[in-house]
Amino acid sequence: MLQETWNTFPRQIVQKINGLLDQAQPNRLKAFHLYKMCKTENLWDKSFSEFSFLLEDFYHTHPAERSKSQMDQFLNRPMDWRSFETVNLTFRTAEIHFSEIRDIASWAHHMLRLHYEKTSPVSTVETLSKTIYDLTHPGMGEKEQNIDFEDFCDAWKKAADKLYGKKFEAEHQQIILELRNLNQILESRALELPRHMLNRIYLTQTEIDWVERSLEAVMAGLSMPKYPLSKGPTKPRLIDLLKWLTLWEISKDVKAPAVQAKVEKLRGHIQNECDDLLATCRR
Repeated sequence: MLQETWNTFPRQIVQKINGLLDQAQPNRLKAFHLYKMCKTENLWDKSFSEFSFLLEDFYHTHPAERSKSQMDQFLNRPMDWRSFETVNLTFRTAEIHFSEIRDIASWAHHMLRLHYEKTSPVSTVETLSKTIYDLTHPGMGEKEQNIDFEDFCDAWKKAADKLYGKKFEAEHQQIILELRNLNQILESRALELPRHMLNRIYLTQTEIDWVERSLEAVMAGLSMPKYPLSKGPTKPRLIDLLKWLTLWEISKDVKAPAVQAKVEKLRGHIQNECDDLLATCRR
């Protein structure tokens, strides 16, 4: 069991870091920004402290389950979609507590100590805490969400260099090399998974409703439904689906036999994609 856990260390450390956003609250600056926006748009007429309680309840919900209707029920009137898009948190706008960072650092330190049977200065809880803190408190121009394993390795090296200079560089490079090899194995195995497992994504209820309406429109030969958010989809599979739907929309009424054959092929492709999204998405 311990070896299995070690073999997935690169995946787990990244999941734990990104997972800090799942139940994070907005930092005070972000909370005040949302409060001022709602006040300006006449969505809220009470105090900031009362608004803070609203936000606390909202952000206790998993990001994949946060809905506009959930926010609307607390406000004076429904929020428009453009405004709702601003509620998403990144590491720049979330409040990440140091105790949560240290918990992850302690877990990582424990795994490294057990595997190497000694404690290297670059693997101490303090070094790993600084690494994770830097990732979750990005500076201007630095990545603020979707941390990957290379991001972790880069931040870890910078943290160790700041604390120890080049004193333990060779030892640190050896550890990182082994972990990168583990990560490469994990990524290779992921590519061998069936497509429906590899491409599973979270879909919000709004996105699910749009996919369902799109499927119904294509099957009935009706006009494609407008995407509910003004800026359009942000998830790659939904972006591709919108492109295919747009192509189908402009060509579905063309009577030329050669075009109609392509339209039917496109219809089948869209149907398969919608069916797969609805069957395999995580909600």
